[in-house]
Amino acid sequence: MQHLPDITCNSNWVDQQIDRLLGFEVLYQELTGYPDPIAPSVICEKIGAHPTFTHTAILSFSKKFNSKTL
Repeated sequence: MQHLPDITCNSNWVDQQIDRLLGFEVLYQELTGYPDPIAPSVICEKIGAHPTFTHTAILSFSKKFNSKTL
């Protein structure tokens, strides 16, 4: 029997799943009319990301945004 590589070790696959789960959580919040913002620790727990994920993502977005010339 041939063993296939573990897809969960593939960073592209993990990134896609994080994007999918994050999109679902945002959609769910909007559709249910939940008035309060989602706490970073709660969203990280729900999408299975490291607790510093939101901080790291914001820094990454900021660097990319600030590097573009307007």
